[in-house]
Amino acid sequence: MVEHRQGAVLQLRQDHAEYAARARNLDDASGVDFIKEGDAKGAMAGAAKTISAEFTTEHVAHACMEPMNATAMVNGEKIEVWAPSQSPFFIFLATSVRLGYKPENVTSHVTLLGGGFGRRVEADYVTDAALLAKAMEGKPVKWCGAARTISRTTSTGRSRRSASSPGWTRTAS
Repeated sequence: MVEHRQGAVLQLRQDHAEYAARARNLDDASGVDFIKEGDAKGAMAGAAKTISAEFTTEHVAHACMEPMNATAMVNGEKIEVWAPSQSPFFIFLATSVRLGYKPENVTSHVTLLGGGFGRRVEADYVTDAALLAKAMEGKPVKWCGAARTISRTTSTGRSRRSASSPGWTRTAS
């Protein structure tokens, strides 16, 4: 007999259900118009045909195709980092703010990243490489996360909801 425990996965599903319910109940007036052309509400009210669809995703492991990796080298008060990052500024924050290097002593090289899918926006993997490099001054240190470890420690992608309600002013003949 298999017994399942309520744990993090169940909590994420409950969070997703709550998020989806909240998103469904948002008042249209509370949103922000990025582009506003014409009278969408009036056009929808006069549409000959409308359809509505909702798409949601649950929290999922935010894993990218290539293993998380970074190379760092510390020489005295200076640090140099090579990382496939989607946010070079976060490399700067990881090394200057988290580890205390002066901004002028931080050099970062952004390498090709392949399929990052948003996971490489964070710089936690850069911090790991930088901490190791700090302990081995003068030598480049490459940190590469094993897929097994990454899948247990990676952040989860956010729950999402997208809704669409197109309308047609006349029917096709």
